Amino acid sequence: MKSDFMTISQNERGAITAFRINNDPSKMNWVIDPTYLKSLEYHDLDKLFGEFNITINGKAYRSVDQSPKVVTSDLASEITYQLGQLKLVQHFELIDQSLRWRFTVTNHDSKEVTIDNLGLWVSLAYVMFRDKDVHRNANQSTAVFPSISKNYTKLAAVRRDNTKPNMGLYQLSGNVLSVGTFNEYTNRFFENVSPSLDGMLFHELFLPVATILISGPITTGFILKMRSK
Repeated sequence: MKSDFMTISQNERGAITAFRINNDPSKMNWVIDPTYLKSLEYHDLDKLFGEFNITINGKAYRSVDQSPKVVTSDLASEITYQLGQLKLVQHFELIDQSLRWRFTVTNHDSKEVTIDNLGLWVSLAYVMFRDKDVHRNANQSTAVFPSISKNYTKLAAVRRDNTKPNMGLYQLSGNVLSVGTFNEYTNRFFENVSPSLDGMLFHELFLPVATILISGPITTGFILKMRSK
């Protein structure tokens, strides 16, 4: 997807692998890059931006293990999963200077379904790179500051060198219970190198659990906006 303001790359499953602002001089990728993960032999492709975990009637599913239907255009993409009687849809759309992300779960059956867990990965580039390029570690990496609210959760993403542009992720509708963090790292203290601790943080949004969907179709979901600032 590409607009006048930003360019988004997605893999064959629809997960976002690159998020760049077109007029950014350094062309920073604002999400964790799977190519970099592979170079470090980190096995975290299930945590790319847009992947999710869900537990339905006590059974856990990972989106990375499914085969979604992906439909793309210049300004939008839609990724559809079918898990039993549940239809899960992610819709990304470039609007003005933002990326809108809508996630919905719909029950198309009259049988009750209980969602015990639902976590969506929003893996911004909170990375400490494994090289000696100090400028890269400062300019191509972001610190992420979550602010949790039932109706207006947001993540502020600020470059480590404090240069612009920066990024913000804002909840527009639905509910967010919490923001979780997973750390992947390598301890290199005894190698006498800098950085001695390299790795990255993956952030995950947790949506309301124990949601019972009956007499379908009934839909639950939320909308997020990622915007440069």
